[in-house]
Amino acid sequence: MKNTVRLLALVILAACMAGCGCGKTTNPDGSTAGDNTVSQEESSTLESSMEAIVEHMMPEGEMTKGVSVFVRGDNTMIGVLAEPFDKDYYAIDARLREMVKEDLEQFNESYQQETSSDSSDDKREDALICEGLGLWNGNAILSLGFADWTAYAEYMETEEYAGTDVTVGDLKKNDVLEGSFSDPEGTDTDPEKILKETRKKKYHIIYAQGEISIFLERPVAYVSGDVEIVDEYSVKTSGESCVVITQ
Repeated sequence: MKNTVRLLALVILAACMAGCGCGKTTNPDGSTAGDNTVSQEESSTLESSMEAIVEHMMPEGEMTKGVSVFVRGDNTMIGVLAEPFDKDYYAIDARLREMVKEDLEQFNESYQQETSSDSSDDKREDALICEGLGLWNGNAILSLGFADWTAYAEYMETEEYAGTDVTVGDLKKNDVLEGSFSDPEGTDTDPEKILKETRKKKYHIIYAQGEISIFLERPVAYVSGDVEIVDEYSVKTSGESCVVITQ
């Protein structure tokens, strides 16, 4: 699979070339041949749907160190790649978007072949899609949407992610919860009580292993294991048997 660090480097390189006019040929009439550059206003900001997510993951304008994922309410995940970029002019042209598109298409084709025996009906057609590409708060941002952790781990495939794992799903009343649980206030809660609550409430459950920063679309309801609740919508895990239940 393509190395994501290299892909982001290409994003920045192509942006620089677009900004300085490299790779363009001026026609006799003054027009620019092969100029597929979109407007600066369009290319300088992320899609509005992504801005809130990126701002939540990068409150100080810097990416959280280590493994970071954003878990949506539908149990899909977003990985955000960020690189400082302080150029005054930034542009993303059609060629760059096509390059990213081709990279993701290659991954999805390969991933589909590798997981063809998986008969799960709730998977998206594509395991990986581009959620956003642009500039945010002095950073070049490439945000990728993953259908599940398996796709996330395989695409990233760097030593940084070794020993980490995340499984996301819906919590059902017939599930088994092991270990001790507590709410955000630190009050111990009986696992059976949590399971009974699923009769009236829809809970999502995240099983995590390793040091991971998890950002959430839904607020934290209960945690178990080595889980630090950073705020209502984010946690940090550091153990082998971490569980996060969201509302």
